[in-house]
Amino acid sequence: MKIRCHHPALLAAAALAACATGPRDWREVQRERLERAHHDVSLDEALRLAILNAPAGSTAAPVRTPPPVVPPPQEPRRHIDQQEPPRPGTGPRSFRSPLQPLQVTADYGIGRAGANVHGARYDDRTDAQFVRVAVDAGNGAALHADLVSTDGDLFADVRHNDGVDPAWADAGLFELDVFPHHRFDTGYGAVRVGAFVDWLRLDHEPSQVTRDWLGIGPRLAWQPELRLLGDGDRALDLYLRAAGDVGATWFREHYRGGADGDLTWRWGGEIGAGLRLGLGRAHAELGARFRQSNVQDLDGELFGAHSRSSFGSEQIYFGFGLRY
Repeated sequence: MKIRCHHPALLAAAALAACATGPRDWREVQRERLERAHHDVSLDEALRLAILNAPAGSTAAPVRTPPPVVPPPQEPRRHIDQQEPPRPGTGPRSFRSPLQPLQVTADYGIGRAGANVHGARYDDRTDAQFVRVAVDAGNGAALHADLVSTDGDLFADVRHNDGVDPAWADAGLFELDVFPHHRFDTGYGAVRVGAFVDWLRLDHEPSQVTRDWLGIGPRLAWQPELRLLGDGDRALDLYLRAAGDVGATWFREHYRGGADGDLTWRWGGEIGAGLRLGLGRAHAELGARFRQSNVQDLDGELFGAHSRSSFGSEQIYFGFGLRY
């Protein structure tokens, strides 16, 4: 079958139009493709375009993409000279712990002290002076030192052998007692546990005879307290004190023409009571104290053999202390 074109002019015009528009449409398509390839599209925009260009009748539900996680802004790293010190209570802990409070008390007392040697003429008492220094740290470590001193009136009007001839036995007594220990603060008062070193001397000055006792051993002390008035740093307290010890004793005597010694054991104790008035960091004390030590089975060349020797003292004292 042959198709005849009755209008050759129309056919020519259509051919010219196709030749004129074909290349132009192709360039536009390429331009659009290039624009889409080099155009930054967000995730939300790409999802919207995909849904719009989806085939007709598609049942795929749109998928919502969670928003991107944006990291928090970071502060610029500062130089070490610009860094601030750490807040209190943070950072590495110090190797040294804070200093604990320290309490120092000094007592001065007056009273009497004496000695009694069983089976001998040494039995007398005389006026004495007393000094005590007590140092107590907040961590429980403590040190107490007691000093006793009398005049030379002990055994006055008594004569004894000085190693060569009879002589007057007048003597002075000197005693130093040191008690390093640890303090345990309990609900029933302070308990002190430690060791004592006690040195006691009888100096018979007119006859140039000296006798020394050096004792060492464990000691236990208990000091309960009762609040009478006040509260906090301003208060009035009543306290009691009881202590006991036991240990070894070295005896040594020097006399004209010789010296001698012996080793034995001793036991002793102390009781006392007092009032303490606290005024802030300071406190004042007023009290009484009784002490006695007993030495057993002593035998000396000049001193002789005695089953017991005792040394005792009683005092009234006033003390003052500070807490640092």
